[in-house]
Amino acid sequence: MAGLDSLILQFPKTEPIPFVYLEKVRLLTEMEQYSQALQLSRQAIRLFPKSPARQALEEHVDFLTEPSLVIRMKKQVYPHALMQVMITRRNLS
Repeated sequence: MAGLDSLILQFPKTEPIPFVYLEKVRLLTEMEQYSQALQLSRQAIRLFPKSPARQALEEHVDFLTEPSLVIRMKKQVYPHALMQVMITRRNLS
């Protein structure tokens, strides 16, 4: 992540930088830092409106802004058995 940040600082307005932003957005999404990924995606779209990476950034914005609910269970569930469920959600705007 620090390497991507240094590239953005060294070459802030050059053409390959939107792809650096895109990779950083992907990393933030993998790390489940959705609000930062959304903010960075929108920033890159504003800075580089004619970039070929724009469509991929817009797709990330769409993915991050559509509501999501994930339910995970560690094992099979049987009626009347105790269980533990982890529920996560993502609903950014």
